[in-house]
Amino acid sequence: MLNNYSIGHHIFIAGFSGFLGGALQASLAGKTDKLYLQNRGGIFIQEKGEKKPRQISRNPYDKKSLQTALADSRTCLNAVGSPSGYGELSPEAVAMSLAGNLLHTDQLAQTAAEAGVQMFVSFSSMAVYYQFLSPQVKLANEDSPLELPTQLLEMAEAGIARFRIHQTSEALVRGNGVFPQSLLENIKSTRLAYSLGKYLAEASVAKWLPPQNRRLLRVANLYNAGDNGPRIIPSFIRKFAAGQDVVVHLLSRNFIYWADFEYLLGRVISRNEAPVGPINIFAPGCTVPLPDLAREISSNFPGSLSRVILNENISEPEIDFASRYPDLYTANFTSIAEGLKNVMAAQGGE
Repeated sequence: MLNNYSIGHHIFIAGFSGFLGGALQASLAGKTDKLYLQNRGGIFIQEKGEKKPRQISRNPYDKKSLQTALADSRTCLNAVGSPSGYGELSPEAVAMSLAGNLLHTDQLAQTAAEAGVQMFVSFSSMAVYYQFLSPQVKLANEDSPLELPTQLLEMAEAGIARFRIHQTSEALVRGNGVFPQSLLENIKSTRLAYSLGKYLAEASVAKWLPPQNRRLLRVANLYNAGDNGPRIIPSFIRKFAAGQDVVVHLLSRNFIYWADFEYLLGRVISRNEAPVGPINIFAPGCTVPLPDLAREISSNFPGSLSRVILNENISEPEIDFASRYPDLYTANFTSIAEGLKNVMAAQGGE
């Protein structure tokens, strides 16, 4: 649990990602002396003993309130993610929202650095890519994994590149094999690049905070017993419960149960040594093909009329799942079967 680690008595959560931000708030409320929150409703504070947070600014980007809250916090957790209602928005609207999220991450990291925050943890979960406005634009092929996205951010600010959006398969995880391991090739790819969104967010943080004051986390698909949002597992459950067909792509996903993530986050924050690069967090052995996941969930609804329909137009090459190994994990991780049992029990299933 997070309160088992030395993460500071005052914590700031940028909770624009509804599920992650809300889960972090619920996990930390009452365990810290002060909990600062930033979301679309403004900036809030919840002190120990208080049942709910109090608003201190209606404007979530109010510079003075942000500086005050961050200056009083040792740790900042940046839980900005993809926009809600992702599938219902136009590509242009999604691109604008994601561009705003990246800009927010950049500004928050800068303000946190100025305020003296000792630990800035950024969770990468944005899908975005850049389109160059001139075919003559060239990128330097630097060895640093953060150099190229930093250049892209500067180009966007200068009006040389702009944000666009494209559906893709999975984030580039070491050993995945789905995407080439070259960021330049990914930039040119038409199946780009959930991974590039991650790199861009990480570059924003790295631009302002030194390695010892930052942690860059690449988190797999989080799920929890209380989650009823739009993510894969609760979405599948709702469809099977309603007797609706479930269409799945021939892709695989990495998963991690909330309790395991919470434990690992505490370890990440409390580690004294600065990691070399971004940290991949998921549960070993919890990489599952989506058709198998759908069938596993459907077994909990024996009377359901739902069908699992395979969309073979979107697939990935055969992957050695053993090569997908996280940088940090807990030996007693929650298996998919156990996690699904907890989720079903919380939703009144079998």
